Amino acid sequence: MKSLFVVALAATALSSAAPAMAQQYESRGGAVQPGHGFREQLESLEGRVQEGIRAGQIDPGEAARANRELASIRGEME
Repeated sequence: MKSLFVVALAATALSSAAPAMAQQYESRGGAVQPGHGFREQLESLEGRVQEGIRAGQIDPGEAARANRELASIRGEME
């Protein structure tokens, strides 16, 4: 059940970040970095998985599945 929740959370982040990926972000140097907000959301989700492990809310197997899913999403971005 928890793994389903984590995968659903990752899918939600992916779908809600689509508009952010379409926008361009200019850093201080003026370079355009598309998908900037999406990367931040992935990092936030990865942090939440780690917090869940530390708090005992997510077991290592569920965390491994969630991390694989997040890595897959990150890989599709590149």
